[in-house]
Amino acid sequence: MSELTPRQWRLYEFLKDNFSDDTYISKKDIALNVDGYDVNDKSTRYLRDIEFDVHDINNSEVIQKIIVSSPKGYKIGTPEQVFNYIMGRVNEAKKSLKLSYKLKRKAELNNQYRLVFDTLARDVIEAYILKEK
Repeated sequence: MSELTPRQWRLYEFLKDNFSDDTYISKKDIALNVDGYDVNDKSTRYLRDIEFDVHDINNSEVIQKIIVSSPKGYKIGTPEQVFNYIMGRVNEAKKSLKLSYKLKRKAELNNQYRLVFDTLARDVIEAYILKEK
């Protein structure tokens, strides 16, 4: 169990104090209202620190509330929102796992022969590019 930082506690309290059933709070609004975030962040992933802090809060054993996210922003979720958020995460995990198994299968086929019938396919599977010695 990791301890939360003061900034993470401020973020949690801000989301709790501004709870509304259907209102998400944007990263910009969070940065403007919670000390510790740089509202002038110019990185490619704008205010990525908020994403990290939300992850840590959701991963905390101390805070039982669940923060959900959407393209609109963040909020403490209602039961329906939490269910949809979790199912979205599960579906993303399934897609990622499916791709991982596909890549593993490709790697395992390296240097194996295959039947080739009038196609441009190679007769030996090459899953890697190897440097010539």
